[in-house]
Amino acid sequence: ENQYFDRTDEPGDMKIALMGYTSNGSSGGNKKGTVNDIHDVLTVNRSSPNEGSIRVVLEPTEDVEVGDEIEIQADLSNPGNDLTERFWVKINKPLPKQKYKVPKPEDEKIGLPKLVRVYEKQVPEDPNHITWEHLEQSISMDWDVVMYPRVEGDVLETIYINMDSNVLKKYKSRIHKLSTDQNQVANNQYISSVYFHTLFLYVINRQRGYEIYKRRDDQPQEGVDLSEYLQDIFSSHYAGFLMNFGVDKLLDSLGE
Repeated sequence: ENQYFDRTDEPGDMKIALMGYTSNGSSGGNKKGTVNDIHDVLTVNRSSPNEGSIRVVLEPTEDVEVGDEIEIQADLSNPGNDLTERFWVKINKPLPKQKYKVPKPEDEKIGLPKLVRVYEKQVPEDPNHITWEHLEQSISMDWDVVMYPRVEGDVLETIYINMDSNVLKKYKSRIHKLSTDQNQVANNQYISSVYFHTLFLYVINRQRGYEIYKRRDDQPQEGVDLSEYLQDIFSSHYAGFLMNFGVDKLLDSLGE
């Protein structure tokens, strides 16, 4: 089911472990001696089920080479009868990068991404949510995180919005004697601001084909994934600015 990882009643789990590693031996003594952890050789990311299929993306780390072979075991939890399979992963040469072609406006079809509210703990008054604990393994959520955009290919599929972020808590703390109605208004403003600004920034950056780099002191510039960039932007002062100085106030100030 599509809510396999996110359901509140007995959520499912998927574990991927390293069973064997065979090096092609071309780098001599520069490679690690014993490899016991899957994360030493592969970066593993998974997506929630979609029509019965779970997509698992495996990317080699810097410690592996073309020709290396890695045996992995995937365990999928199932009440009373777990599913276990073993696979061989062989590292091949990277495929040549294709030039990004900006689609014409008439050909562009943009669907709204799914909105998922995420809390630190269960919230009975909000049944359509998940907790930090029930997020996918590849998603890290804490008080400093405002949102996480999950991207599949070139499609922004889901925006996870953290309802227990420090940004929202600080905003509510400034409201004297916060009533139930004021709390709901603050939540709605926070959700709409984060959701639509994430969508706008993602679409603009993708259509323009920008490449984003992060400056490192005395180090070569490092390329940053668009989803990582957006998450970092909202975790800084951007989300707080949206809450404390909204679009309406901004337009009013420009007109003065």
